[in-house]
Amino acid sequence: MGRKCTRCYYDIKNSYILKEETSKEIICPNCGRKLVVTNISRFLAITIFIMGSLIFTILPIKAVNIVIIESVWIALSYFLLPAIIYDYEEKDINKKKDDME
Repeated sequence: MGRKCTRCYYDIKNSYILKEETSKEIICPNCGRKLVVTNISRFLAITIFIMGSLIFTILPIKAVNIVIIESVWIALSYFLLPAIIYDYEEKDINKKKDDME
């Protein structure tokens, strides 16, 4: 599953997103347009992270195992979850200029 650039409709692969420095802003490999994460997809990723953390916390296992599972979950959520969940839209430069005025 990949993402499509909102300008040129180029299919951006998850592997490309994982190779980028940050998954919050990426550059389309085809047209060079800067794409930013939509607010709803960021909210969805945070919600999935919190739900997973809560589920692992209430599991009836030893505290040491919960710490290990939580550590793995945090690492997976930080590195892989954004590449799977995030959806991107074109960065609107004029929007920031209008907000400043």
